[in-house]
Amino acid sequence: MNKNIYELQKLVPTKIYFGENSSYQLIDLLEKLSTSRLLIIGSKRSLKDTFLSDIIKKIKKKINIFTFNKVTENPSIRMSDECYQIFKNEKIDTLLGIGGGSALDLSKAVALSLDRQKLTSDLIYGSITDVPRKITLILIPTTSGTGSELSFGSILTDENNKIKKGLRGKVIAANHAIIDPKLTYSLPMKNTMITGF
Repeated sequence: MNKNIYELQKLVPTKIYFGENSSYQLIDLLEKLSTSRLLIIGSKRSLKDTFLSDIIKKIKKKINIFTFNKVTENPSIRMSDECYQIFKNEKIDTLLGIGGGSALDLSKAVALSLDRQKLTSDLIYGSITDVPRKITLILIPTTSGTGSELSFGSILTDENNKIKKGLRGKVIAANHAIIDPKLTYSLPMKNTMITGF
C-alpha cells in the first residue's frame, strides 16, 4: 500500500482501494461481502462508461442488481426520498455509488434511509443515531476533486426552503472506496480542470 494511502487509511473508517484498474477489485469485494441484492446509483453517463459497464455485466451473472440513474447536479432531498420509496422493499444489502460528488452524496443519503427505513427528509430534519449501518456502502468516484468518497457528510438541496442541508457523522461514511484514476480519463477537459481546481 502506498505510504500516503496508508496514513490516510488510519484517519477514516472507509477501506480504500487505490490505483489503475482497482475497479476490478469490486467483483471480489462483492463476493467477499456475500452481496445478493445490489443497488447501483449513478448518472446515466457514469453507468454507460464502457470500463464500468464491463464490470457490471460480470457482476450481473451472480447478483440481483437494481439501478437508479436519475442523478443530477446538486441532488435534492426529494430525489433521495424518491429513490428510497422505489427500493425500500427490495431488501438491498449493498449500495454502490458511482460518479461525481452528486452521485456519491446521494448514495450516502439513500444508504442511510434504506438502512433506517426512513425518508431522507425525516432523517435530515431529525436526529441520526450512531448505530452502525447494516447496508454496506461502496463508493467509486469518476471525478477527482470532491473527496465525497471519504467524507462523513452528504449534502442535499432542500428545494422547498431553497437551502442546502447535510446529513453528517461516521454513520454516513462509506465502508469501501475504490479510487481508480482510469475512470477519470474519459472526462471532458473542462470537467477535469474544474475538479482539479
